[in-house]
Amino acid sequence: MSMCIYLRTRVCWYVCAYFLYVHPGKCKFFLNNLKGVLFNRAGTVYRVIQRGSEQEIVSDNTGGAVYDAAIVLSRYLAAVEAPHMQGTSLLELGSGPALVSMIAARLVGDSGYVCATDGDEKTVTLAAENLALIPEQNTSAARFWWGTSPQDIAEMRGRSWDYIVASDVAYEPAVFEPLCEALLAVSTSSSKILLCNGSFSFSFVYNCAMHETWL
Repeated sequence: MSMCIYLRTRVCWYVCAYFLYVHPGKCKFFLNNLKGVLFNRAGTVYRVIQRGSEQEIVSDNTGGAVYDAAIVLSRYLAAVEAPHMQGTSLLELGSGPALVSMIAARLVGDSGYVCATDGDEKTVTLAAENLALIPEQNTSAARFWWGTSPQDIAEMRGRSWDYIVASDVAYEPAVFEPLCEALLAVSTSSSKILLCNGSFSFSFVYNCAMHETWL
């Protein structure tokens, strides 16, 4: 399992970095007073509510804003994974405002299921507000603190996940171990894990590779 996560993580970061730096036009988003984002995918406009002033969004680490990595990951799902996602289940870790989950809800269709999770209660409320803006009814938002059992969370209990996705969650070494534990807790041998960060983290890849006892 560790090698699968290690390889998928590295490949996804390369792919996302390619879209972000080689095709920056594909990653544009529009700010509305820095409190709402309009995201356009295949002719569909998504409005994403954000929290706080410009200064608070920049300095806030609780997931109140949409960052570039979430946009890139959303584009990647729509451009590459979409043909394989109909009827699947997707779990988003560290969802923030839940842009990725909003896009995924359409891609998995009515027979699929998407759960946006975050460790911060206010961010989960924000994610739920954004998921309520889309027409799809196949979503939920839940608080998931890495290291706790997913069986304690009603929205996650008894489920296996075809996709596990996250963006901008590997931002400092302190989160590497809890993130690895969370991935182990929610994944199976058939889960596809896609992680996208603003920059390539060699430390995180090394950490995953070293913890073969977990993964």
